[in-house]
Amino acid sequence: MRHASLMFAFSLCLLLSACQSGPKGVPVADPGPAAGPGGGEASPDSGVASAGRAPSLDPAAALDFREVIRQAKAKVFPAVVFIKALQQNHESGRRLATEVSGSGVLISTDGEVLTNWHVVDKAIEVRCLLYDGRHFGADVLGSDKDTDLALLKLKMPAGAELVPHAEIGDS
Repeated sequence: MRHASLMFAFSLCLLLSACQSGPKGVPVADPGPAAGPGGGEASPDSGVASAGRAPSLDPAAALDFREVIRQAKAKVFPAVVFIKALQQNHESGRRLATEVSGSGVLISTDGEVLTNWHVVDKAIEVRCLLYDGRHFGADVLGSDKDTDLALLKLKMPAGAELVPHAEIGDS
């Protein structure tokens, strides 16, 4: 369950960072008509909605949520990587090999992949499948158990086509 919630949070962060470059809108209040004497409504230039009236969104600033998700998916999905790792454990005096899988995201055109530590913990072999169908072996460059993060580097042949990557947003 922890893995699923971490990957959901990670994916959500990526989607939100991908949306940062799109138009941003801030809801604005509809000031309504100017108040007459004793009318109790706000003046048109005060920026405050009149009592009993709901604020409306500026049509130019409002974005359809489905469109935001579609744009984020188009930006991020090509950078998502499926990872299979062969982990080696020693239990009861025997060497056991276990295959685990997870996901990651490409963060550079030269094949750096950000993933979870628990996906590559004790891995003796790591394989990555890209969105476009290409697959590569990968080396673990670094990992941190406390933050559950790991950095992989794809073993791409010389002259290989660059890989798509997601830009990490600044929160």
